[in-house]
Amino acid sequence: IQRKSKGRFEALKQALSDKDMEQPGLMEAVVGAVADGSPEFADFAADKVLPAYGSKVVSHLVASFNPYGKMPDVRRLRALKHIDRNEAMRLARQAIHGRHKNLVSEALSTLAGSLTDESLLLQQALIRKGSLRRDAYCALRGIQSTVVVETVCKAFQAGVLEASDAMHGTLDAPYTKFIVDTLQGLTRGHPDL
Repeated sequence: IQRKSKGRFEALKQALSDKDMEQPGLMEAVVGAVADGSPEFADFAADKVLPAYGSKVVSHLVASFNPYGKMPDVRRLRALKHIDRNEAMRLARQAIHGRHKNLVSEALSTLAGSLTDESLLLQQALIRKGSLRRDAYCALRGIQSTVVVETVCKAFQAGVLEASDAMHGTLDAPYTKFIVDTLQGLTRGHPDL
């Protein structure tokens, strides 16, 4: 797996299908594979193989994670989301301040819907631009908070395209009801709103 041989992808798929993940050194090699030059191989390692190890691989992923890193760290965070959501959220709170677009996007996705991270996500929606702003508004979806509803409504009124793109066609009935009820409460006694 560590060498650039033609059969390494097949060997890894075979080990996964045979549930033969306990081969000596295989776990360490798979953790390293997220930085492989072949995106297909690295994604397969992160999305399919690392989650198969479960909690045994968490400490390895955390130790090698760089919150200001690049694609290998995106893959580490993505793998952690499948294995240990709390640890992934802890690392995402660090990575959200980074500069690598894909890592910040993955961090926003990891924190999506977290009421605990409401203020951090609101801050990101205000300071980010383009697709990261859209990702921040997407992460706010589902948070039943008056502050979030007010922020999203202000963004709509200001014509923030990323806010409308993020919310378009994605609101479920209970959340839509919450938004309508909140808006009715906010506008009660204010006929000009």
